Amino acid sequence: MPANSAKAYGHGYDRGHQVPANHLDDFQTAIKQTNFMTNILPQTSQMNRGAWKATEEIVECYRDIDELLVLGGTIWGNNPSIDFFLQSHGVATPDAFWKVIVRGTVRMNAPLAGLSEH
Repeated sequence: MPANSAKAYGHGYDRGHQVPANHLDDFQTAIKQTNFMTNILPQTSQMNRGAWKATEEIVECYRDIDELLVLGGTIWGNNPSIDFFLQSHGVATPDAFWKVIVRGTVRMNAPLAGLSEH
């Protein structure tokens, strides 16, 4: 469900970016697109500034020394008690976020990070 507002979320939630701009380096158009609302979802402040940020830092460190494959997304459930933003922003709150970071080639892949619930 696309968001219809770019205002801050509140209620202990941040505007969490699924793909951070600093992972795209030389792709100016893609960097700008990371701020489109299609890339931003409500994440609890604790998760966004904790576990999610840690996965972004892992990518920043390892991408300079090895090839990475980064996959991520959301788990949508049926928990209306956390859907604070349907009226104000037109977006439901995911029940959880996931990210998998694979370092190396197909022959030597080892996931470094995984599921992060609210």
